[in-house]
Amino acid sequence: MFKFLFSRTLLIQIVLALIVVVGVVAGAYFYLLSYTMPDKVVEVPDLNEMDIVEAEAFLFQLQLRDSIIDSAYTPGLPGGMVIKQDPLPGANAKEGRKIYLTLSRYTAEMVKVPNILDQTLALSEAKLKSYGYNIGELTYIPSMCSDCVVGMSHKGEELKPGDRTREGITIDLEVGMDEDGELVSIPVLYGLSPEEAKQLLNMSGLNLGASPCPECETKEDTLSALVYRTDPEPGSKEVPQGSPVNVFLTSNKEEVPEVNLDSIKALLK
Repeated sequence: MFKFLFSRTLLIQIVLALIVVVGVVAGAYFYLLSYTMPDKVVEVPDLNEMDIVEAEAFLFQLQLRDSIIDSAYTPGLPGGMVIKQDPLPGANAKEGRKIYLTLSRYTAEMVKVPNILDQTLALSEAKLKSYGYNIGELTYIPSMCSDCVVGMSHKGEELKPGDRTREGITIDLEVGMDEDGELVSIPVLYGLSPEEAKQLLNMSGLNLGASPCPECETKEDTLSALVYRTDPEPGSKEVPQGSPVNVFLTSNKEEVPEVNLDSIKALLK
């Protein structure tokens, strides 16, 4: 037996076993290395508002792949455009990674107008937005149901509950008020975007008037513009419900008065 332990046959078997073990470990290591590709990372490009054909070609050049997972109607944007992506632009991704895309639809879906008559303005606005509608002008008229929606219209045409319209249209509302009318204060809108300012004004029973931005020269400037002045100014006077409030925008954040912006935006939630 001891003679066998030191025999040439055993030594050969041990060497062969070591070669097999080393080969398996090395193979597994290089397989995992090639699979994870730690040294092959690219930056995810910005595909926003890019045509899907152009986006696919761009991703192919970077050795990335695309996967369309959803679509949504976006007013003013042609169909087949990228409106959302995951991962976001600037993120790191391995070559071969899928970039999940949401595209704009070519046409809007037809939806039924919900019944919001005689419901409060706040509830009505929330319900319309959940159906994909935009809120337009608020017109206050004398009514027994104060702060209730008493009528709906689109481009001057009356709408009734159950009417079928395209998703995303803007609906103007008639809101009831006391016979004597009600005066409301101008809310603080500094630091808000135009859409946020409109939402807060509507919550106060007011309309968004003009929203000029003389300094905005590019699309990026317009998208980042914030309210720095209003007419009338907050606290200057009370105005009748339904009055328009003009907001003046700037792309320079230093021009925006210092306010507790978190408290203002908390009103929108």
